[in-house]
Amino acid sequence: MEEIGEQSKKSGILVAVISIVRKDGKILLLRKAKPPYTGLLSLPGGKVEFAEHPVAAAIREVKEETDLDCKFVKMFGVMSEVLHDAKKEKQHFLMFVAELAADSFETKPSDEGELTWIDENQWDRIKRDAAPSDWRIVKDFLFEKNSKMELREVKMCAKEQNGEICYEMEEFISP
Repeated sequence: MEEIGEQSKKSGILVAVISIVRKDGKILLLRKAKPPYTGLLSLPGGKVEFAEHPVAAAIREVKEETDLDCKFVKMFGVMSEVLHDAKKEKQHFLMFVAELAADSFETKPSDEGELTWIDENQWDRIKRDAAPSDWRIVKDFLFEKNSKMELREVKMCAKEQNGEICYEMEEFISP
């Protein structure tokens, strides 16, 4: 993920996609093996390539990370997330939030982290184990169907506690 941090520093912002991948009442999550959010459950996604449409990027990123074939369902909105790490460095992500429908549950092992399917009715139970902004994205956009919020702003802070990095969401607002 240092590549992303370096790219963000050069351009000031990284354009990315993040996908809520669903199948039969379950949501696909990735236990992150790399920063940011190492060890936490998060939604699959990644950077939008030059001249790539966000929908194409969402489908490509999920395929690369999971080997799943997915169909585009809808674009929920755009979120601006500024991540402050424990060293006070910042990364700025402008993320398109998409919903994709998976063709199957069979994923391939990923060097991004362990993949797992979570039953949608268990969503509130994983809050402490998930990246706070990703958990909130699913809660607000998918479950609460908050369609009025097309642009989100998030401030995430990484703090060291007992030798471990933990993330706290300080702001989650819609102008």
